[in-house]
Amino acid sequence: MRAIDPVGTMLRGLELNIVPRRPYSVPAPLSLWHIDGNHKLIRWRIVVHGGIDGFSHKIMYLKASDNNRASTVLQCFLEAVHVHGLPQRVRSDHGGEDVDVAGFMLEHPDRGPGRCSKTRVQNTRSVHNQRIERLWRDLWCTVIHIYYVAFQHLEDIAVIIDPNSDVHITCLHYVMIPRLNWHLKFFSDSWARHTLSSEGYRSPQQCHDFGLIGCVFVISLALVDGLGWAGLGWAGLGWAGLGWAGLDWTGLDETRRDERWQKEVTVQEVSQERWM
Repeated sequence: MRAIDPVGTMLRGLELNIVPRRPYSVPAPLSLWHIDGNHKLIRWRIVVHGGIDGFSHKIMYLKASDNNRASTVLQCFLEAVHVHGLPQRVRSDHGGEDVDVAGFMLEHPDRGPGRCSKTRVQNTRSVHNQRIERLWRDLWCTVIHIYYVAFQHLEDIAVIIDPNSDVHITCLHYVMIPRLNWHLKFFSDSWARHTLSSEGYRSPQQCHDFGLIGCVFVISLALVDGLGWAGLGWAGLGWAGLGWAGLDWTGLDETRRDERWQKEVTVQEVSQERWM
C-alpha cells in the first residue's frame, strides 16, 4: 500500500482521512431481522440460509438446503417466526430467493403497508446488511470451511465426488446435509452464549431476553400512565413475541386493573396499621 498509494497511507497514518461511521441502532428485539444466503458450498449445490436479530445478535435460524428457492427461504423464516415471534421489519439483499419472505411481510395483517409508515422489507446491498454478513465470516471459519475442504479433497484427490453427476450430488446431500445442519445447530447454540464486548460482555441470548423484559416493562408503564398502544410502535414487538414473557393479558381490562389496585392499597393500609 505504501508503494501504490503513499498519499493515502500518510493520511490514514495521520488520521486525516477517516471514514465517518454511523452508529448501528435497533430499538428492541424483533424490530429488525437480517436475512441472507451463504453460497460457499454452491459448487456442490448446498446453500446455507440464515437470519439474525439486529438488536441482540441472536441467530434466528440457520439451515442448509439443497436448493436456493424462495419457498425454501420462506419455510426457514416461518419456522423461526413460530419459535421467536414475528419481526417488525426484515432486511435483505436484492436476491430473488427473498421475494416470498417480502410478500409474506407485506401481506401479513399485522405487518402490512397500512400498519406503519416504516418499510417492512428493506432491500439493500450486501455491504449494508452487516449483521448477517459478519455472521458469515465466523460461520466460515468454524463450520463451513471444514466441509469445503473435505468436499474439495473428495473431488480433487480421492476422485469420489463429481459435481456434474446428479447421483454423486444426491448421495452427498443424503449423507452430509443432516450432518451439516447438526453442526449449524450446535454453532447457533454456542453463538447465543458467547460474550460480546460491544454489549458489555453479555451474550446474544442475554441481550435478547433483557430487551424483551425491558419492552414489557415499558408497556406496563404505558398502561399505567394511560399512554395506550399508540406510543409503543417503536418497541418492535408482535403479539407472538410477548406470549412467553409472562404478560397477563387478562389484567389489561380496566375494571380488573382497578380492582387489583384497590386490593393492593387495602393490603398496604392494613400493613401500616398493624405496625403503628
